[in-house]
Amino acid sequence: IDALCVAPLYVERTDYFTTFFELLKQQAEVTECRAVEEAFVPVIKMKFDDIEIDLLFASLSLKEIPDDFSLSDNNLLRNLDPRSVRSLNGCRVTDEILQLVPNVENFR
Repeated sequence: IDALCVAPLYVERTDYFTTFFELLKQQAEVTECRAVEEAFVPVIKMKFDDIEIDLLFASLSLKEIPDDFSLSDNNLLRNLDPRSVRSLNGCRVTDEILQLVPNVENFR
């Protein structure tokens, strides 16, 4: 499973790869947890209840993340660092493809 953690501007990448990473490692369900911080698209890789998960991170230029938040909003890309843009792009492209496919169930 590829997942994306979206945070407001005051949560920095260093927080994600230190504090949040340490919290994840303390969870009984989490095994094989490792941070790949210097990758082209930085990621935390882990198994959660034996399910492999790649967890990406993006800190947005927003004071808070609204409930009706949408990754398709191009304004989200403004003032983002390249790593956050790359983290967002995977989800954005997948969402766009699903919008263009006539029969999503057949596609999956």
